[in-house]
Amino acid sequence: MRTLTILNLLTDEIAVVDTENAAFYTFKIESNDTGNEFYNLVVAMDEFNNIRSTRIFEYIPSDNWLQDTSQPFVGQVEVYENNLFSINDINSTFSLRGSNQCATGMDWEWVEIDCPDDCDCTACFDLLISVVYSPCPATIDQGDSGSGGGISFPVDGGNTGSGGGTSDGSSGNNNDNNGNPPADGENCILDNDGNCWNDETTPLPPPRDPIQNDQHIISLNEVVNIPKVKTELSRLKNNMGYSTQEDGKRFVYTGSDINDTSTYSDDNFNEESPTKKKSNSLSFPALQNNTLIGAHFHPDLDDSSPPKPIRKVPSGTDIAEHIIMVKKIAETNPTTSPEINQVTNFVVSKGNNGKTYAIRTNDEQSIVNLDGDFSKEGKERKVIAQELGKIILEINPSSPNVNTLQETAIANYITENFPGLSIYVAVYNTAGEIINWIKL
Repeated sequence: MRTLTILNLLTDEIAVVDTENAAFYTFKIESNDTGNEFYNLVVAMDEFNNIRSTRIFEYIPSDNWLQDTSQPFVGQVEVYENNLFSINDINSTFSLRGSNQCATGMDWEWVEIDCPDDCDCTACFDLLISVVYSPCPATIDQGDSGSGGGISFPVDGGNTGSGGGTSDGSSGNNNDNNGNPPADGENCILDNDGNCWNDETTPLPPPRDPIQNDQHIISLNEVVNIPKVKTELSRLKNNMGYSTQEDGKRFVYTGSDINDTSTYSDDNFNEESPTKKKSNSLSFPALQNNTLIGAHFHPDLDDSSPPKPIRKVPSGTDIAEHIIMVKKIAETNPTTSPEINQVTNFVVSKGNNGKTYAIRTNDEQSIVNLDGDFSKEGKERKVIAQELGKIILEINPSSPNVNTLQETAIANYITENFPGLSIYVAVYNTAGEIINWIKL
């Protein structure tokens, strides 16, 4: 494994594999590596909830898999003892993890591939791995020191660092794979000595990368750092408790150039609160010409009768509201290239399991040219709400990847019906701060 500058243990997805005598937790590792390889941290716990080992898995994809990374992983796997993350890093990652979707199992098989021209081989194989998804565990329990809980980490020279040990006084770094070659016909992940690893895991590829030259991402990173906006987004994500009602604010620009993000400060925005809150809508005063930013909360509880599907993604009503705001501002402040329309509508869902989305406009004129009435009682607004609502309703709410299905559904709907709009999802760091955006 090459030397890496590690940026983060990522918490948007944790793979969990339970066996009779152990449980294995897999994390994505974010690094500065520019190659095709990606890395996972695997934490192994015994049946007494003691962490017995942590290892780094390096996945080296095949060229064919790189052509379509949505397919089961095909490539080589190498395993190394962990000398990168401390027990505090691991525990913090569990407590701050971002969503409730976990890969809980895997199937693998060896598939024959063409051997390289310079290889004197009779046959060559790659590992084909498929993932099974289920709900995440609530937490991880590292055990108590009285029962031998704790972990040792290898440091320079293969020695172990501090961090506890097993109940028999031996090192807590339990490599139970030594001298365990694969049996005839056995499929297993091999370590660098050709022995089978007993750890069970499933590959978690790196997250989608933000497009670094996307002007909307650059702008969004500026907008979310306006102190008033930052405070409101944090409130909506972390302080809504068990609310069954939407909540939020609008921000009306009062500065001299609405398209110049360098003027975006608290002094140049007035806050506007809703006049009425419901489980699936908010009412605000009449829209002002310079209403630039909206931010509102989608509850994860629904008091409607009959209950509506819980959604973290923006709704059809949110899309219609954004269209109205774009049209309103374009009447008096149309953009000219290379300017971009800065109207932003944030949709926030609650807590560590929640996400934050932003609706943006990548083709102002196409939105201005839309026909129909998108206002509160308008026909087009109702059509969008019904169409997208039906699509979301058809997604099984108990599906372990329901949020991914909802994201795919709304991204497809926007592309097909409103290509002048785009939706972005926020990337949070472990401190709970938005640090970047990814386009759906």
